[in-house]
Amino acid sequence: MNRTSVLRLAAMVSFSGLLATTAIAQASPAAAPAAQVQTQAPHERLAQHQAERHARHQEKQQQHWERQKNLLQLQPQQQAQWEAYVAAMQPPPRVAPAKHPKDMNTLERLDWKAQMRTSHQKHAERRDQATRSFYASLNAQQQKAFDSLPHAGRSQMGKRRGDWR
Repeated sequence: MNRTSVLRLAAMVSFSGLLATTAIAQASPAAAPAAQVQTQAPHERLAQHQAERHARHQEKQQQHWERQKNLLQLQPQQQAQWEAYVAAMQPPPRVAPAKHPKDMNTLERLDWKAQMRTSHQKHAERRDQATRSFYASLNAQQQKAFDSLPHAGRSQMGKRRGDWR
């Protein structure tokens, strides 16, 4: 580039910078309250986002249970077993450790992990028992429909969609 081109380029950059500064100065009074709102409560936005996400998840879960119930064509006398089954399938409430794992020493962390394993195992056994009990309450046609459901008593980990194995 020759000297004239460099000077033109510098002039254009300076001029565009001047225009941008003017535009920002004019827009800043209106933008200031929005920026204040954003910096005032990031934890509130996070909590709202988490609540919305939880509500969407709950809605999807409800739709999932309704689809399964419709597919099984449950009789009115099977409603109590169905409700017990659905209740047992709900995840247990999350319990935060007394200290954050980063703040625990190795022995405390191992004890906490052992406690979590025990809790997970108990919940898995409760789900298994609820599935066995509910499955026993179904007639042969309903059992066949239940067996066709995804994740109905069998692991899907490692399987691909359209798995041909």
